[in-house]
Amino acid sequence: MKDYMYFPRNILEAVKPLPDEDRLAVYDAFINYAFDGTVPDDDANTCAKIAFSFYRQAIEKLNDQREKRRQTPEYRHFRKAVLERDGRRCQVCGQIKKVMHVHHIKRFADYPDLQTDIDNGITVCPECHRRIHHG
Repeated sequence: MKDYMYFPRNILEAVKPLPDEDRLAVYDAFINYAFDGTVPDDDANTCAKIAFSFYRQAIEKLNDQREKRRQTPEYRHFRKAVLERDGRRCQVCGQIKKVMHVHHIKRFADYPDLQTDIDNGITVCPECHRRIHHG
């Protein structure tokens, strides 16, 4: 189980014009896969099934690459320092939960020099992190 999911920008752009119901079904399909490994079944939204089957391999490859970067001592220090600075409290809703995420203020992929800059990170709960990225 992973406590994060990387959505490549092209997927987000591809589903943006879809009706809300379909777009949210696509997000849910990927989030469910990230959190508990479930894939869309026969009863799932058609758009979600198509998007999932089309993008699944690309997302898995990107997530594997990202996971390797996150195992470096520099990244681990960054994450620990941000969580400690923020008191493990979500900087959006104020909650403290067992699992907390560290969100990059400036995108991880777009600002490689800031990937481990403590001033570029904030602590967020999983729900707020999902809302930051997916509305």
